[in-house]
Parts: sequence; C-alpha cells; structure tokens
Amino acid sequence: MAALVPRLPRVPDAETLARHVPAIDPVPAGTPRPLWSVMIPTYNCDDYLRIALASVIEQDPGSPAMQIEVIDDCSTRGDPAAVAREIGRGRVAFHCNERNLGVTGTFNTCLRRATGRWIHVLHADDAVLPGFYAAYQRVIETGDDLAMVIGQVVVIDEHGRWGNVMGPAPPVHGHVLQDFTCRQAVRHLGQFAGWVMRRDVLERVGGFSTLFQHTADWDLAFRIGLAGPVGCVPRAWGCYRVHGGSDTGRLMVSGTNIYERALVTRLCLSRLDAAACAQARATWRRELAEVAQGAAWTLDAAGSTEGRVNQARWAFALEPTPYRALLLALSWLKHARGRRG
Repeated sequence: MAALVPRLPRVPDAETLARHVPAIDPVPAGTPRPLWSVMIPTYNCDDYLRIALASVIEQDPGSPAMQIEVIDDCSTRGDPAAVAREIGRGRVAFHCNERNLGVTGTFNTCLRRATGRWIHVLHADDAVLPGFYAAYQRVIETGDDLAMVIGQVVVIDEHGRWGNVMGPAPPVHGHVLQDFTCRQAVRHLGQFAGWVMRRDVLERVGGFSTLFQHTADWDLAFRIGLAGPVGCVPRAWGCYRVHGGSDTGRLMVSGTNIYERALVTRLCLSRLDAAACAQARATWRRELAEVAQGAAWTLDAAGSTEGRVNQARWAFALEPTPYRALLLALSWLKHARGRRG
C-alpha cells in the first residue's frame, strides 16, 4: 500500500520560484492603450473558437477601446486564422506561436502581447454573455484601485447546455471581496472566463508560473490579490465549458490536477503570515481529499480505472482514513484486473 501513496509536494525555494515566473514588460511608449485586451488562446478547437469570438464581437466597443487577438499554439488541425478572419471581419488580430509552447507558455504570450490596461484571457472553448465588458467596467470605474475583478461563471457542456454556477458569491454590500488571499490560497475562486487583470499589476508580479499546467491561473490570481484589492461583479457573465477533450480532463486521469492543487495551496499559504488564515490551514487537506475522492468516482463512471486509482491515491495521501484506504485498495484491484483482462 505504501508504494501506492504519493508524497505531498514540497514548496520550491525562492530562486526556483523566481526562475519560473516570467517578467511582463511595460507596453512600449507611444503604443495605443485601449481599456480592454481580449486575448483568446486556442489549440485545435475551431468550432468552439467561433463561439468564443462571436460572443466577444457582439459587444465590441471598437478598436480604440478594445484589442481582440487570437493566439494559436501551433494547432495541428483546423484553421484558426481563417476562423479569426471569418468571425472577426478585420477586427480580430491573429498570432501563431513559432513553436508549440503548451498551455502556460501560450497564456504568457497572451499577457505580453496585450496592450490594453485590463486583460481578459478568454479560453477558445469558453464564452462571454452579453454585457460582460460593460458590467466589469462599472466595477473597475468605482475608483477603488482594484488589481483584478472576478465573477461567477455558468458551467456549460460541449453542446452549450447550461449547468451549475461556480465562483465566489458576490458581496451583499459593495463590490470588494474580503479575505481574498486566505480564500484563494486554498481554493481557486474564479475561472478564466470570469476574471480580468490589470496589466500594470502584472508588470509588478509577473506572469503565469511555468511550474504549473493546471493551476497557473490559481497561483497568478493569488499573487495579484497580494498586490491590491479584488473586485467582484454582481452576477455571472462568463461561460466556462467543461468537456471530455479539455486539458482538465486529461490531467484528472493522471492525478496531476490534485498534485498541482496541493502544491499551489502549500505555496500560497507559505506566502502569508504564519498566523494568518488559521481555518484555511486546518481544513485544506481534508477538502482537497474530498475533491480527489469525488473525482475518483467520476472517472470510474466514465470508464477510467487508471483515473480512479490515481485520484484515490491522492485522496488517501491527503487524509488517510480507513474508508480512503479501502477505496484505494479496491481501485487498484479493479485497475489491475482490467489491465490483465
């Protein structure tokens, strides 16, 4: 049993962390500065890209106010440049990486190429609802010197059907999220479709850490939260798509999603005062174990015994209860029997 149980990741030293956080240089003097930069990273998802682009173009305030650009990570099928021309009709710029940079590398390309004062990195398989940018602008213009604005998102499937709403509950009074860093340290409060970042803050805190594939956004949002207050819109304006071909699905099977969540949680907590966030420190392992346990059953229902056993391993490592020991043993036996079969 011991050989099946992974060890919790250690927080890298300061030098390693700094090496993996790329600098975001200021926009060159004389460059036009719109309010918005909507940067859309894409890879092999032309059909979803059409939907994402159309949802932005429908509320386009014009080039003086919004930069819209598609960043392709060397797609191997489809023609994202043609999609950008078709949907954008001259309003959408297109950039293709010189080589495949992977998810986090492409996100950083988005940040570097953005010239707007506020950046929205919108996944090509996500979308925004009518009124998104006007609603976020109203919060930005409150004058509270916000570093970031986030909001809830509607979860949609591969067919665009609406599911649940996820993300932080909007404040009852005002629009600034209280205790953001304590909450963000142990649970990612937003999804790309529902948060926007101030570019000059990124120039101070750096871009997406290349230590991560799955939780680079979690880490960056936390670092932004350390730099200034975080605002929240009053309702969901973004759509976050969950489908079988997503990177999240692949990382769940390997268990990388839980490994990275454990690593980013320990890293975020290490950046806070040791006496701060006592409740979050006391409960994060149990809560993450419950996430892994639930994912084990989800993957089992989807026919992935490999995913089930990898999630069960992490559930037990995080909180070694008798039930999770039984779950791990049964998961391993089912997976081994399937491989022999």
